[in-house]
Amino acid sequence: MAIPFPKHLLLLSSFFLFGHCQERANSDRLPGEQWSMPFANIQSDLPPALDEISGLCDNGQQLMALNDEEGRLYPANFNPEFDSLPQPWGPPGDYEGLAFWPNLGYFILRSDGLIWQLGLKETQGQQLPFSLPPDIEYEGLCFWPQKQQLLVAAKSPAGLYLFSPKNGDYLPLLDLSPYLIHPSAVALSEDEALIYVLAAKEQELWVFDSYSLRVLGQFILPSHDLVQAEALVVHGRASFWIGSEAQEDRPAQLWRYEKLPPLAQ
Repeated sequence: MAIPFPKHLLLLSSFFLFGHCQERANSDRLPGEQWSMPFANIQSDLPPALDEISGLCDNGQQLMALNDEEGRLYPANFNPEFDSLPQPWGPPGDYEGLAFWPNLGYFILRSDGLIWQLGLKETQGQQLPFSLPPDIEYEGLCFWPQKQQLLVAAKSPAGLYLFSPKNGDYLPLLDLSPYLIHPSAVALSEDEALIYVLAAKEQELWVFDSYSLRVLGQFILPSHDLVQAEALVVHGRASFWIGSEAQEDRPAQLWRYEKLPPLAQ
């Protein structure tokens, strides 16, 4: 199936992120505003099948979740008592990103930059003949409708990329490695005005203006709840979800937050 692709990629001017730990809250490396995460009014424990939740996407009907090591997709509300285990769409591996592209289906990112496409009516995914640059550890993926591209977050060296699954063209957007932030997921607001970058290691959610590329600020995640925040998706107009992998003392969890407080302009 042909994938629409613009004739030219629009080169975005770089913008800068600055990482920090909670104990360094007064660091002069912090741009913009800084907020505590709002209360999550809905939260749920996930079944063992999603202990290694590493990706979330919204397919227009429900949230779908990616199991890291097994190479399986599940409904985010998967109930093993009623739902049968889905068939593997690809070989086991270190899968870190999940995106849904309307009419084309799912795209699944492996940590080494290989990407699989799983059609809406298919049970076996196809590995794309193109990949992202090697020797980079990739962690997050989402669909950017206006650009008809995939937005990719890399953990090490840290950065953001645009990627075309049609011909493998990619565009580095910015280098985050000098700023000590390690992305674990990336998402866009529904109106595409905001870019959210989740950083599990730093336990933060970064917010950027997608047009001016200005850093708006950072939300500090509740470290006692979101211990290993690896998955992020915006769902509808008024909420977004964060998935946290299981730890020794707690199961994997899915947290729903209402729309964030107004951001600095």
